[in-house]
Amino acid sequence: GQNEAQHANLTIFLVSVLFFICNGTFYNYINLENMQKPSTADSRGNTKALLMTVKFTLPLLNAAFFPLIIILRKPSLKMKIKELIKTKSSPYQQPAISGLR
Repeated sequence: GQNEAQHANLTIFLVSVLFFICNGTFYNYINLENMQKPSTADSRGNTKALLMTVKFTLPLLNAAFFPLIIILRKPSLKMKIKELIKTKSSPYQQPAISGLR
């Protein structure tokens, strides 16, 4: 009911904030870079290095944190991850045949 709706709303809010931080920062930097034309070759190099860092780092952060938010917000997924960590076994590991142990 009400509690599930609040839980879903908070999850959507967190994912939206992550998206706007990662993408908004990138697009704001692009706009600033286009408005300010550096006069020296050295500052152009620094600007390009920063742009490349922002261009590749922020989408990777978004890709890393999005599933993390989903997993941590869903209790059943959180429990499965805790069990996997606790048992230190792969989710794809086949169970051993009981007679061969």
